[in-house]
Amino acid sequence: MEKHRRDALSRPAKSTRLFIVSAVIGMGLQFPVGSPAAAASSGGSLTTVSCPVGSQFTTYQPGLNLTSRYVDYVAHGTLAACLSSGSQDVKGAKFTTTGSGNTSCLSGDVTEKSVYHWNTGATSVVESRFKINLKPNGTTVVVSTGSVVSGLFAGATTVQTKILPNTGLLACLSPQGMTGAGGPVSMTVTG
Repeated sequence: MEKHRRDALSRPAKSTRLFIVSAVIGMGLQFPVGSPAAAASSGGSLTTVSCPVGSQFTTYQPGLNLTSRYVDYVAHGTLAACLSSGSQDVKGAKFTTTGSGNTSCLSGDVTEKSVYHWNTGATSVVESRFKINLKPNGTTVVVSTGSVVSGLFAGATTVQTKILPNTGLLACLSPQGMTGAGGPVSMTVTG
């Protein structure tokens, strides 16, 4: 009997629990997660654009092999299913990236410049730098953080995530090396 009484005293009454749940749900309806008001009320920065779907293909000159060397590359890609929280009606983009750095099939340190042509007709120029690390299964995940240096969203920060599957790793053993790779890409612009 004593144990049952202690449990009852340590738990809030059903009506109290219902009130707390209702208050939390009400706050969520007033400031949905990811909304500008929610970000402002939490002290976080606003996400201007989030593009969770995209793809790109990159060509390397000279090809990547197992020895680190200076390599130039060009990538072409698209972003889609973009959601924008500002007054911009951004839905997607086509982009071209040029970059260079000492890199190999196993690792690298590169700088790049990307030009995004948004569906609205506006452009953004992004400069970024990132390191490449091959993962144990041969898939490389590149997270590139950059800054919008001109155009739409100037001054904002970008985070682009690229996944390069291990489909061309045998080419790393050839004299010409791996000359191209492609895969999914996503990006956020925060400012």
